[in-house]
Amino acid sequence: MSTSIPFPKVEDGKFKYKAVVYTNYSTPLTYQEVSFALPDPANPTQFVKDDEILIKVKASSLNPVDLLLHQLAFKFIKRGQLKGFGGDVSGDILQVGSSIKDYKVGDRIVADILDIVGPNGSFGEYAVINMKTYTLLSKIPDAMTYQQAAALPIVSGTSFCLLEDSGIDLKGKNVLILGGGSSVEVQKRL
Repeated sequence: MSTSIPFPKVEDGKFKYKAVVYTNYSTPLTYQEVSFALPDPANPTQFVKDDEILIKVKASSLNPVDLLLHQLAFKFIKRGQLKGFGGDVSGDILQVGSSIKDYKVGDRIVADILDIVGPNGSFGEYAVINMKTYTLLSKIPDAMTYQQAAALPIVSGTSFCLLEDSGIDLKGKNVLILGGGSSVEVQKRL
């Protein structure tokens, strides 16, 4: 990992950074400072809990579901609380919690952190990934860019679910997955 990657700033027991957020369907998306309480305010260098990972975001992708969630964020859901925008993200791990064994500082990762009501989103300077909440997390292959990786989680997950639910035996067969636009289409060639 490069030592030049900056950590979020810390003030009053919270770490702060900028992110795209909104409060409900009638509020616009804004790029503003957000803050998260440190797990232990006495330790201003520990940004994550035991089961969390902090990443410096390098790329995120926009999916139709991101816009849909904003449009469906009714005023009564978590009133007045900021909601993070976006789910697909890639970046570098800056810090790992003590219970995390499969990932280390400096790993390049891709994840789907889509959260319907939380303040954490992929369109920010940093993202916190709770390993108990987010199960779609992987290291990025060396030959893949951050941008390519960030384009994968939601569309590949949708494709996988469609294939799994099809009931068709695909062992030994080729499958073409088209998803360059606003939808995913699975075509089988038998």
